[in-house]
Amino acid sequence: MKRSEDRKGTCLTGIHLVIGLFLTGRGAYGILEVKTMRILIYNDQTDKMQTYSLRCSDNMPYTACCRFTVGEFMRNSHSRTIGWSTCRFLKSTDELIRRYGQKPRVSRAFRRAWDAEEPMILTHMLGTAVDMGRNLSLPGLQQLVTLAEDQELFDVITDLEHTRIEAHLHHQNEAASDFVPFTQIQKGDKNTEVCVAQDALWALGYPITKISGVFDAELDQAVRAFQRDHGLVADGILGKLTWEALMSQLRPIPGIDEETAA
Repeated sequence: MKRSEDRKGTCLTGIHLVIGLFLTGRGAYGILEVKTMRILIYNDQTDKMQTYSLRCSDNMPYTACCRFTVGEFMRNSHSRTIGWSTCRFLKSTDELIRRYGQKPRVSRAFRRAWDAEEPMILTHMLGTAVDMGRNLSLPGLQQLVTLAEDQELFDVITDLEHTRIEAHLHHQNEAASDFVPFTQIQKGDKNTEVCVAQDALWALGYPITKISGVFDAELDQAVRAFQRDHGLVADGILGKLTWEALMSQLRPIPGIDEETAA
């Protein structure tokens, strides 16, 4: 009799679990499946920000061959409303996986400014870096890295002697400073650096109402306010000194209400 009751309890627990998954929509990536996220993509050929409304199971734009999903791209971020990347990075990732012939496991790609455990790993904030290949053998991982190097698909490919268990690949703007991988930006610019600036200033309490990837008047005023608060020239230009000051202020922020700037 007790065994029958145990089965009944297990059955009810399973039903509750199914109902819970249906109501919350939590999928394989632990992100709300029923809610679409806004994905911003900077297209360097057109100098425009492209906006997509996608679910976690949808492919990231420009990754038709490798089927790099939104859930994989967002896996290590606490963000549930928005993410961003570049057309160039996504095409490089797609081409690498196509040439490799199988899909390595992605362990980290996008992180928002306020949810990184290590704020100095900044290329992930731009949406232009990926760590992949933990499921591969060492020879397989070496083959992946060699392929990326031979095809010159990424600007930076970290030596396996440093990463050991996975490949770290990213694109980086040539005009970036030594301290941060961000280039100088100012009013009128469009890129994922702008997304990072909007996100960081919003997380620090400055009046940012949206993340768009477009350096508008709102961001200009917020940058000037931040510069005044930190003894910098309030010119509205995010250059090396302002980026360094901004990044030094960032800390992980648990339970943040990201709906107020998305």
